Amino acid sequence: MFKVGDHVKIKKNLRCGENKYRVYITPDMVDMSGQIQTITKVEPDKNFFVYKITNSPRWFTDEEFVCSAKMM
Repeated sequence: MFKVGDHVKIKKNLRCGENKYRVYITPDMVDMSGQIQTITKVEPDKNFFVYKITNSPRWFTDEEFVCSAKMM
C-alpha cells in the first residue's frame, strides 16, 4: 500500500480497459504512462486501495504503478 506523499512511477504499458480490480483505465491515464507522480489521496475500496495522484482527476490502483520512487 502506498501513502500520501509517496512518489510512484506509472507503468509504461498501460492500456485502456478494466484492470483486475474492475477499475477502468482511461485514455488520459494511459497518456501518463512512464511518468513519476505524487500520491495526494488514498481511500479503501472493497478489498483494495485507490489513489489520487498529482495532475489527474482519476483514481488509480497499485496495479497501474511500477513501484514507489523509493524503490527505483
